[in-house]
Amino acid sequence: MALLLVLFEQSGKVLYYFGLLFAESLVFQILEGEVGLESFFPSQGEISARLQANNFHFKGAEEIKFKRLEVPLCHLIATNIALSPKALFGITGKIVLNESCILEGLTAQSRGQIPRLRQSMEAECMLGPASSVKMHLKRIEVSSPSVRVESILTAPIETGVELKADVTGLELRGLSPLRIDVKKIRASLKAGKFFQVRVEALIRDLGRSKLDTCNGWQTGGIPVS
Repeated sequence: MALLLVLFEQSGKVLYYFGLLFAESLVFQILEGEVGLESFFPSQGEISARLQANNFHFKGAEEIKFKRLEVPLCHLIATNIALSPKALFGITGKIVLNESCILEGLTAQSRGQIPRLRQSMEAECMLGPASSVKMHLKRIEVSSPSVRVESILTAPIETGVELKADVTGLELRGLSPLRIDVKKIRASLKAGKFFQVRVEALIRDLGRSKLDTCNGWQTGGIPVS
């Protein structure tokens, strides 16, 4: 299977060429699903699904390959969904997502390799009647026992990596221009014996003045013996 990834304007003008995407096999399976209707409109629903892709190859500005991607379970619940012309995306409601994935044999062109990576996430999104969307990223975890990073200055670096984070009070208040507020981001990153970092941050009006509007960053490095 091959796909050409291109971003177009409504006029048909090419905005950005991403590259070519190849996959030997791609399987998407709905394990369980249920939809509730109100006046023939899907006002609520629940779906569990899985995805598996083998021998993925992306050719663009960077060449990326992986042997296997598996999403063993993706569980999505949507409630109180309704049309709303004033809402940011035209609908209101609540969406809850739980998912996890396993990535094997990842290679980025001349940049590094990751033999195996695990990721999981739990998120909640509130689509309000006003022109804003609120999100709470309750948990995101990414870990790999071995990450190899190529360096042009020194020998390649190889270490395990573990990232844990949560985001509270993320509010998307506009798309053009992009306007985002985040009350709190908490994250911890550990890279074997190289370093361990904990971060707490807030973001105000991200997008209005690029990244210069980010405030409240606090970082602390903890040496690992």
